[in-house]
Amino acid sequence: WAVGAGYQLIDTAWIYDNEKEIGEVLHRLGARDSVFLTTKLWRSHQGPDVLPKLKQSLRRLRTGHVDLWLLHWPGPGQHRFKRHQVPTDWTPATRVQTWKAMEEVYKSGMAK
Repeated sequence: WAVGAGYQLIDTAWIYDNEKEIGEVLHRLGARDSVFLTTKLWRSHQGPDVLPKLKQSLRRLRTGHVDLWLLHWPGPGQHRFKRHQVPTDWTPATRVQTWKAMEEVYKSGMAK
């Protein structure tokens, strides 16, 4: 597996559907502290969804924090899967609310 081969960065995301498997492997190997773990907040999970979605990711990853948490494709635009579009009620204020929530997450230590 990647960790055994010396990989030090593991990239995950809700949209990749790989958080659960990565979390299981890191837990089984006891390797969480030996990797830089990244995950992402999907574009349709902004505003009030920020904290619940991060907590969901942390549960799947079986960890209390990630080293990097990104907004995955934060701007407007079309996605080939309509169910993953930015909601129609999204506004620039939603992005500000999202950013402020992410600042609070950073302060809490759940994302570095």
